Amino acid sequence: MNDTLKKLQVLGRAQAAVIRAQLRRSVQKLVVVAVGLVFTLLALAALNYAALAALQEHLSAAQSGLVLGLFDLLVGALLFAKGLAEHPPGEEELLAREITEMATDGLSADFDEARQEVRDFMRDTRQMGQVIHQVASIIGGPVAQVIKVIFGLWPRSGSK
Repeated sequence: MNDTLKKLQVLGRAQAAVIRAQLRRSVQKLVVVAVGLVFTLLALAALNYAALAALQEHLSAAQSGLVLGLFDLLVGALLFAKGLAEHPPGEEELLAREITEMATDGLSADFDEARQEVRDFMRDTRQMGQVIHQVASIIGGPVAQVIKVIFGLWPRSGSK
């Protein structure tokens, strides 16, 4: 049973490590997205003003705004895509998952063994009950009558 408790502890620790790794990765993704958003907004403000002024020398105000808006949209989309992209699990998470799988397999084997022991005990108890029942029916039947007759016929040691 002590081994089972150790496996449960290992399983709990491994699951906690997996959750910590996933949380860390999610926070990192969120930070990248937030920084990307801030820089996108700052870039839009500064570059839009400068680029609009420069483009207006060659294009109309509407054309300058359209070109600049499309460029800003492209930069923002690239940053969001980078921030939201799935990253492969780290070494720590892979190790924690492997430990979790090993502990789960070990616990499953322990529970299967315990289940089989209970089944064997129940089968043995049933068999013992059947033997006791058979012995009781034999003793309570003809054999008991023979024993009574034999002991009833023998003289007692105090009566001669």
